[in-house]
Amino acid sequence: MVLILIGFISALLGSAALYIFTGWYQEIANIWMPFVFTLGFFILFFILYILMFAVASLFLHKKKEVKKPNMFFNLCMRQTAQLIMFFGNIKVHVNNKELMPKNDKNHRMMIISNHISNFDHLSIMAAFANYPLASISKPEMEKVPVIGTTQHYAGFIPIDRTNPMRAVKAVLQAASFIDKGYTNIVVAPEGTRSKSGVMGEFHPLTFKIPYKTGCPLVVMSIKGSNDVKKNSPWRRTHIYLDILKVYQKEEYEKISASELAEITHDLIKNHLGQ
Repeated sequence: MVLILIGFISALLGSAALYIFTGWYQEIANIWMPFVFTLGFFILFFILYILMFAVASLFLHKKKEVKKPNMFFNLCMRQTAQLIMFFGNIKVHVNNKELMPKNDKNHRMMIISNHISNFDHLSIMAAFANYPLASISKPEMEKVPVIGTTQHYAGFIPIDRTNPMRAVKAVLQAASFIDKGYTNIVVAPEGTRSKSGVMGEFHPLTFKIPYKTGCPLVVMSIKGSNDVKKNSPWRRTHIYLDILKVYQKEEYEKISASELAEITHDLIKNHLGQ
């Protein structure tokens, strides 16, 4: 919530300065002005924040290969996720957060979850905004104006599952980011959203990442993110992230990626009661 806090403090200071230097404080009838100006400056702050990325995206090229995620853009993506949760009236709850590996470059991890909404990865990024995070996402996301360019430089990796060569390249890139300590990787192994909420099968390809890096594998279930569309912003939406298990290298190295995909799939599925 750092960005929101900065926005609020900036709005408060701007409103106070305007109220004092214009002399409006001398009239009791103007006592309402600081509240209105604070709200106005708060909204203006985030409009300028969005415009900053819009302008920056004009000078960035999505076709350029990212060998190392830009940590400024990565941080901004995480802060933006929290901003979306704030304005969308969304509350993210995390259970078993103490199971998460340490937040340092020597303990990068891969996070997997079920996939029911476009807000799945956003909720993970918002809940763990202090962790460097990038996700393996569908290529269409890079076509979204401003966001597509920003996430590209932040280290987000598009994966084209219809093209085996490109899919393998995406997995190798994700493994490289973890191995070099750049960022943690978030993956939805189903590959596409389940509109019914019933889990699809996990694709084993992305499970090659922990085998190549020896990183911890965090298994997480998501509930409630598919309610955002019908609730936000007028009704509060509660999203629940349950950390079910963290697999260390010693626990998965003796089984295949396909077996690991099946085990983790069933773990989440059983937790969700499916």
